[in-house]
Amino acid sequence: HFKDNRPEPDSYYYAVRNASGTQMLEFFFDWKKNQLTLRGDKEQQKFALEDGTQDHLSYILRAIMLAESNQRIARFKRISIEGTKEITLKKKLQKYISTPAGRFLALEINVETTDGKETRSLWLAVKHGFMPLLLTKNTGKGRVRMELTKVEKQ
Repeated sequence: HFKDNRPEPDSYYYAVRNASGTQMLEFFFDWKKNQLTLRGDKEQQKFALEDGTQDHLSYILRAIMLAESNQRIARFKRISIEGTKEITLKKKLQKYISTPAGRFLALEINVETTDGKETRSLWLAVKHGFMPLLLTKNTGKGRVRMELTKVEKQ
């Protein structure tokens, strides 16, 4: 749901892969109690939740809102399995990019953590409601590229 024109997640599902297989985790946000519950297959943990915290999905919604606004920068906290991190979104340039779904005029949003350990580029389709097209991320093992592969009109 949205509060003050800002996405506020209710729940989030996250898949973690490791040597023993894939585990599904559920994040439940209780904004009245300022509490986050992380539930896995065998255990449950509770954490304090700071106002305005986002998750991995809703930070993309924040990027879309930034793209549509006159602002150039947005800052907030993002929760993940590794803990809470300060995130900064910055509007960058527009250019045409190609994905398997086609060629689009796209706006780049730079996603940074304050510790500088994580930098991503999120590309949003300018003429298609700022639909996410491409996300690139540098890791210790190289560059990861997640891209839109298909668009179907209903």
